[in-house]
Amino acid sequence: MKLTILGSTGNTGLELVKLALDEGHEVVTVVRNPAKLSSIQHEKLQVVEGDIFSTEFLQTHLDGCDAVLSCLGSNNLTRATTIYSGSMKAIVPAMRAAKVSRIITIATWHVKVDPNDDPGRMARWVIRPILSKPLNDMAVMAKYLEDECQDIDYTMVLPPQLTNSASTGKDLVFDIGRQFTSKAAYTIPRADVAKFMLQCLKTSDFNKNCVAIGVPK
Repeated sequence: MKLTILGSTGNTGLELVKLALDEGHEVVTVVRNPAKLSSIQHEKLQVVEGDIFSTEFLQTHLDGCDAVLSCLGSNNLTRATTIYSGSMKAIVPAMRAAKVSRIITIATWHVKVDPNDDPGRMARWVIRPILSKPLNDMAVMAKYLEDECQDIDYTMVLPPQLTNSASTGKDLVFDIGRQFTSKAAYTIPRADVAKFMLQCLKTSDFNKNCVAIGVPK
């Protein structure tokens, strides 16, 4: 497939680019600083310097792509951000113009408080207060996808805390439409998240939904 990967200079994005290339996909990535990807040299990788918040710019580089995968996110967990919602509101119109209908993006567990989940109190009184600013913007992104993007086959992948450990090599557990999965550990290697994102391309089971994922306990 020909994939456009955004957020590729972050740790999860780097894992995703490397794995996508290993699987034989053609990858186009839009970055602010191409030098951050200088360590990856591959005939199927095209690195483009550009603005992820520009619909017009993104459209040019989405033409001919089969899907968009976004690892965009904030490194500062205490500062207000619009990177999740703002980028998505630029990406989706670019997708429509380029006639691309599939996007897979990542957020995290507990974007919303789910009263049906066992750790609802933990999410409400501990996790959300600490991570309220990025979580609030993730929730804006989720609402935008749910309310205004029914013509888009989106999947919002929700992992727990990310680590830089090597892949576990295990099949991940998941819950479709949930904010949390009690079947999983509270941490997950970025490499496993990247693998799951690519697996989402092979099925329509997660279309127009969020899916909480994790390494089995």
